[in-house]
Amino acid sequence: MVSATILAFRELHRDAQNEVSLSGRNLQIHPGIPGLDISAVLESRQTSEEARECHADCGFFIFDSNLPDQCGNSTWRELLYDCLDCALEYDIWKDYEDGVTQAAGACDLPAVPEQPDADESVSPSTTPTVSSNAPGTVSTAVSTATVSTTSSVDAVASTMSEGSSPTVSGRKNG
Repeated sequence: MVSATILAFRELHRDAQNEVSLSGRNLQIHPGIPGLDISAVLESRQTSEEARECHADCGFFIFDSNLPDQCGNSTWRELLYDCLDCALEYDIWKDYEDGVTQAAGACDLPAVPEQPDADESVSPSTTPTVSSNAPGTVSTAVSTATVSTTSSVDAVASTMSEGSSPTVSGRKNG
């Protein structure tokens, strides 16, 4: 479902006759409401210039999707890529997802936003330690963002010495 904000943006873009500038792009003032400047609304809702810019990228991508020959327009595609790069970071994807997906789909463009810090990978690390109070037992500390049960068991098994079995809550298994 398209949010009321996006519908208002679309109406402003279609019906406007006067122009103002926001981040180097033309933004329309609604002719039916004297003095309405949507950039003031955007500025009052956002906490940073980057968040305002992200809203502008996503909104203008949707607005301009109705213009002829947009699929081949590199500036318009750049708005899409900029929107997808920032929408999750500034928590606005929920507001623009339907409009961006529809506009991008019309030109067979991807509409999957980038996860913030998606390029930073986290790999699990295991640190085996030998317990001094029970001979032959090995404890393993696993720290990771995501570890499946199987990999945790494998990590414990791989650090145990031969002939020993893991302990769970002080009880010997097996």
